[in-house]
Amino acid sequence: MKVRFGIIGTGFIAQTFVDDSQLVENCVVKAVTSRRKEKADLFAEKNGVEFVFEDYDDMLSSEIDAVYIASPHAFHHDFTIRALNAGKAVLCEKPFALNSNQSQEMIDAAKVNQKLLMEGMWTRFFPAYKKMKLMLEKLGDVLFIKADFGFRSGDDEPASGRLLNPELGGGALLDVGIY
Repeated sequence: MKVRFGIIGTGFIAQTFVDDSQLVENCVVKAVTSRRKEKADLFAEKNGVEFVFEDYDDMLSSEIDAVYIASPHAFHHDFTIRALNAGKAVLCEKPFALNSNQSQEMIDAAKVNQKLLMEGMWTRFFPAYKKMKLMLEKLGDVLFIKADFGFRSGDDEPASGRLLNPELGGGALLDVGIY
């Protein structure tokens, strides 16, 4: 039996999800929806996605088993709650939510609906992390870490774009800071 996914969002990360899902034997992307139907239509045509929905709730009430949420960060909370309440499992792209209150509400909805809820944090499954964990166990307690972190969005990124707009959850902390 294949897990039938619906995708909310059609950007770079959604495309990566579709590409990678083709490597999984029991996974199929059946539906897509987006803020702009034209983008969803193009995405579906490019990727062989069977159904395009104009309305998010129509997709959530369709015959899919799970939802991959690849929308801008500010919409993760709402879409996750709606999907869980519609009886769908959810794989939500990082960042999971904008704050701990939103995260807790999402977790509570998953418990009430008895549905899987998972953050799409690819690094969690990266083989190098398993190796690093084993190495750290052999070394003992870590006493000091020095790390530097930076974020550059590019000169062509408009201030209203997802990467820089705080209303969309933009900025270094939520976009790449969670790594």
